[in-house]
Parts: sequence; C-alpha cells; structure tokens
Amino acid sequence: MLWITLGKQHFTGVLCVVISKLLNYF
Repeated sequence: MLWITLGKQHFTGVLCVVISKLLNYF
C-alpha cells in the first residue's frame, strides 16, 4: 500500500512538472 501511495505521489509530481514545462514552452 505504501509503495502504491508513493508511486501515485511521484507520478502526480512528474505530471505537474511536465505540464508546467509545457506551459512555459508555449
């Protein structure tokens, strides 16, 4: 359960970074 939660948080963090980079790119 802990690994799944950490994985979701990591995925969400990466997704936010990618979105912010795309917004800065455009």
